[in-house]
Amino acid sequence: MRTLPFLLVSLMWTVLYSQNSASQKVWLDGDVYVEYFDSTEKHPNRYTSNNHIYKAGTSIKFDYTFIDPQGKTFKFQSNEDKNTPWELVELNKASTNTIAHIRMDVHYAQDPIQSKNPSYDKTTISYTYLNNATSQIVSYNGLVENELNVWLQPPNTDFFGILQLNPFPFIQASYKKGNRWQLSNKVNAAWSNARWKTWEGNLDVSFDYGITGERYIESKIGKLPCYIVEAEGKSKLGKTALKAYFNLDHGFVKLEYFNIDRSQIIFDIVEFNSAE
Repeated sequence: MRTLPFLLVSLMWTVLYSQNSASQKVWLDGDVYVEYFDSTEKHPNRYTSNNHIYKAGTSIKFDYTFIDPQGKTFKFQSNEDKNTPWELVELNKASTNTIAHIRMDVHYAQDPIQSKNPSYDKTTISYTYLNNATSQIVSYNGLVENELNVWLQPPNTDFFGILQLNPFPFIQASYKKGNRWQLSNKVNAAWSNARWKTWEGNLDVSFDYGITGERYIESKIGKLPCYIVEAEGKSKLGKTALKAYFNLDHGFVKLEYFNIDRSQIIFDIVEFNSAE
């Protein structure tokens, strides 16, 4: 594969970041580099203002597919029954109540998360479930974007709770094949579910990441050059994995999760509406 287009775009991205982040400082918070500011900086948009991809006001729509261990494909829908708040629906049996797409929105300020956690140091995003009848924000999550890494929390409500055991979308500089890094996490038993795995207390999970290649992929928003990030998660419950496709202008455009119960969840970008 010709790597020159990737190299040129990567260099342009680095220059853009250096121009926008002259006063930016980052520090290693656990395994992720995050921005930090002195006590006089209180602007509500300070963690998002220099983002190149995930700017405040950006809205991204994803299609998704759940594949069970037998290879059958599903989407899901919410139920009013508290004992069974969601159920899987085969693609050929989808209804107007079936969640067709997931939308991710990047927020200007950090609320509502910061109001509950004053030390919160990430960009706030929200996930909205979309069907043919309604749209409903279901969770607020976090995102980090700076010149050293991009890290993203996936949706985690309803059946997406299974993804808490998987590697999260995460790419770290330098952006070239062979770069490797690690991350560790403690997953609370609140994410335990008999539909995939159960445990008590905090579950220690270690993740190994690496950039394994570069390729163009066809998507609903066009043909995109992507870095391929492959990651594996390990815990006493077993292994999980993620294959992520990262584009320098649109972020994570395709995500292939391999789950703890041998199922898969695949996200594909459908729309990217930038704030500018």
